[in-house]
Amino acid sequence: METQPNNSELSGSGGTKNFFMGRGLGRSLLLWFLFLSLIPLLIASTISYFSARDALREDAYNALETVTKLKTANISSYFNEHLMVDLDNQARMHTNVNLLESLTKAWQRSNKSLSDFVKSYPWEVIVHEQAADLITFTKTYHDQDVLLLDTQGNVLFSVKRWSDLGTNLVSSGDPKLSAALEQALKSGKPVFSDLIAYAPADNRVTGFLISVLLNDSGDKIGLIVLEISVDAIDSILQHSLAQGDSGAIYLIGNDLKMRSHSHEGGRRWYSINGSTPC
Repeated sequence: METQPNNSELSGSGGTKNFFMGRGLGRSLLLWFLFLSLIPLLIASTISYFSARDALREDAYNALETVTKLKTANISSYFNEHLMVDLDNQARMHTNVNLLESLTKAWQRSNKSLSDFVKSYPWEVIVHEQAADLITFTKTYHDQDVLLLDTQGNVLFSVKRWSDLGTNLVSSGDPKLSAALEQALKSGKPVFSDLIAYAPADNRVTGFLISVLLNDSGDKIGLIVLEISVDAIDSILQHSLAQGDSGAIYLIGNDLKMRSHSHEGGRRWYSINGSTPC
């Protein structure tokens, strides 16, 4: 005999199926409602993120622009109100004019090569008697060098007596320095050579301010050249940075190469020596 399922069994089985189907549909609807409710929140969060990012970027650009203007003003002030004034004063001093004239005349009388003359006793006597003020002046520039050149670019005097003493910086010097010397002689106006890795100073990064020397008749008799250490410029650039600040300020030339120290990991890197632009 076949046994037929009774009505209570059928109704129980269908109810259970309908119960689970109802729970599945409810869960799906709940998940969809949750997903739909998260969309506005996600959109609002995205908009807030990009707005905050743009605001921070704008603040950073504004801060950079402010610092750039401030450092430009500081460096310009250092050159125009300090270095240029001192250079002009030294160029006008009769003791420096007389020193160069004495050395030029003594060299012409000596019949020696320039390299031999600057090692001679007459050269030492003239320097001892007439260069004391100029040597004292250099101490105000952290003992930097000062050169005196004739109108041909011959170095007749150097406070530091590096290897450039007794050489010609127009014909055999650094190209940037040679060009600056010729420009100063031609224009009669002060000229800055740019910062260079100067071989006679052990390739130390150095700049040169150049001015003509005039005699009592107003004729050009040569040049006075003031060495400018990159340390002074670097000090101006880094002055406002707080101790422990991870930020750094660099001076970049038109050729996109460094004109100041690069501080990384407590060390100094002179990127101006390299040939790769920043």
